[in-house]
Amino acid sequence: MLADRQHVLLDADAPQEWERINSRPARSLPGLTRLLERPSPFAKPAADQPQT
Repeated sequence: MLADRQHVLLDADAPQEWERINSRPARSLPGLTRLLERPSPFAKPAADQPQT
């Protein structure tokens, strides 16, 4: 939703809340990990790799 915005107005507490959220440790997301380990369906296979 914010990708098309050039300016976003926040209230005075927003920067502190942003820092609080961003300072949390990252969660482990097994589904995302599996997805990122799969070959991209958009990548062209290398010449030495068989096509599936």
